[in-house]
Formats: sequence, structure tokens, C-alpha cells
Amino acid sequence: LRFRVCFRSFSQTRTMATLETLNFDNTTLKSLPIDEITENYVRTVPNACFSIVEPTPVKNPQTVATSRSAMHLIDLEEAELAREDFAEYFSGNKVFPGAQPAAHCYCGHQFGHFAG
Repeated sequence: LRFRVCFRSFSQTRTMATLETLNFDNTTLKSLPIDEITENYVRTVPNACFSIVEPTPVKNPQTVATSRSAMHLIDLEEAELAREDFAEYFSGNKVFPGAQPAAHCYCGHQFGHFAG
């Protein structure tokens, strides 16, 4: 069998975004049940898939590695990787405009016990 792999540059055919103009449609949050309680604490969350939360800030976030190909998948301009506030956005210290931060409810076996 022969496989032909074809790559093309999307940067010439698609409008690329900045950190402030990334497209968030929040489709999952619109289509699945969301927790009615907005306080952030450990608890059982019945009948919901997500809890709406504000990210907990971290001190001095730093970018350790980036992936140009991953940034192209979300239509992010490559120049955005070098911005001083890049780590602030990707650590959650700054919330992307249009994004709705949420925590996914966890359920499963952990350390020999059922959690959820």
C-alpha cells in the first residue's frame, strides 16, 4: 500500500486570530447540563457535566514549549506565541474574550476507591 500525504499552508487561505480574537462558540456548554451552583469547592455535582468556574491564578506563569502546528489548528497567528502575555492566557490568569471557563465533572475509580 502507498499513502500520499498532502500538506498545505492554511495561513494563506484562512484568517488567523490573535489571543483576543480566538473563536469560542462554547457549544459543549450550551448543549450539556451545567451545575447551578457557582461557588468553587469539592462536592458531588449531580445531574451536570460542567461547573462554571473562574480559573485560579498562578504566580509567574511561563511558557515552556509551544507547537506551531497546534496553534495553526486553532488559527492562531504564529507571532502570538512570542507575546509577553501568552503564558497569562494559557495558564488561565487571563481569560480569552468569549471563553466561558468551566470545570468538567470527574467520576471514576481513583486510588482503589470510587470518586464521583
